[in-house]
Amino acid sequence: MRKSTSRKIHLSSTASCSPGFTLIELLVVIAIIAILAAMLLPVLGRAKAKGLQIACLNNMHQLTVCWYMYAGDNHEELVSNYIAGWPNWTGNAWILGNVANPSETMNETFIRTGTLFPYNTSLGIYKCPADRVLARAMDPSYPHNLPHLRSYSIVGQMNGNADINGPNYPISRKFSDIRRPPPVKALVFVDEHPLSIDDGYFAIQVEQQTWQNFPATYHDRGDNLSFADGHAEHWRWLEPNTLAIKSYYWPSVGPNDRDLTRVQAAVATK
Repeated sequence: MRKSTSRKIHLSSTASCSPGFTLIELLVVIAIIAILAAMLLPVLGRAKAKGLQIACLNNMHQLTVCWYMYAGDNHEELVSNYIAGWPNWTGNAWILGNVANPSETMNETFIRTGTLFPYNTSLGIYKCPADRVLARAMDPSYPHNLPHLRSYSIVGQMNGNADINGPNYPISRKFSDIRRPPPVKALVFVDEHPLSIDDGYFAIQVEQQTWQNFPATYHDRGDNLSFADGHAEHWRWLEPNTLAIKSYYWPSVGPNDRDLTRVQAAVATK
């Protein structure tokens, strides 16, 4: 009789299972990711802000080119920069309407009927992309909380009808009148602060120690401005007082206010 034999089969595996991450290792990875995110987010934020600043400068350059072209088509006469209701108001100005009145600031007709609009029919160039103020911030009773359509104004010395600086600082009616300061230093367009902007006239009294109208502050603690030779540039404000302005006729820090005196010198000099 044949004996039956049983065989035992031994299964062996040469593969070994690698251990998973420990809790400490996972926490270290998460901490590294958080540190990298904290380092990158401010950089991305600054890059976005820089992009808005450049877009705003481009808008101002385009508006200044329109302003210059208008003078070329009208025997050097500058486009009218009149305040409605003031002397010599004819209803003919580079821009109409009052941005402080929400029902007017969101009405594009006031831009389209301005004498500058035919030279560039893009509504977008009238609005700074960094200007995020809504209508209700200016008038809490207004029912539609929408953004306004215009951020820029022209300084009153450029063919304005309100002579706020007197005979020592004559208003430029023609391009050839722009001498003090010369065109490369003569301010034209200002990105005006949302709490200051109303009509198209940016008012600066060159011998007063107050800001009658005041510029924006959201471009890297500064503002964008354009000049009569066609270029636009960014100015960073140096005085904490300038960043704190919230109303018309805001007092400066005195005769040594670096921001106000710089703007005044770009508006008019004796």
